[in-house]
Amino acid sequence: MAAKLVSTFSHYEGSSSDVKPFVGMAYNGSTITRADLQHGSQFLEMDTGISWRYDGANWYRVQTDGVQAVIALGLVIEAVKGLHRTIEQMRVGMIAKDTCSEVDIDAETLV
Repeated sequence: MAAKLVSTFSHYEGSSSDVKPFVGMAYNGSTITRADLQHGSQFLEMDTGISWRYDGANWYRVQTDGVQAVIALGLVIEAVKGLHRTIEQMRVGMIAKDTCSEVDIDAETLV
């Protein structure tokens, strides 16, 4: 069997405190219609990373699977690496300006 388009859907993004779109809601200068908000439409909470899917009548939270958890963990690891680079740059800068000769990160002291 060949793949076929069953339905099109919309993808919305907002914060967790935003009202999720509904038919009749004013949005970007127009009113959301049933054609705009079809079964399978998605809403992503940008501040939490939580995804919601519309079933044609209600929004329901999409369960986080292992792949999403791994992606989230990867983002945390990259953030920690960025902090480590920043600390290293600060350390080098402090030594270069002769404000200290050594930074012991583990002991949290400046020498």
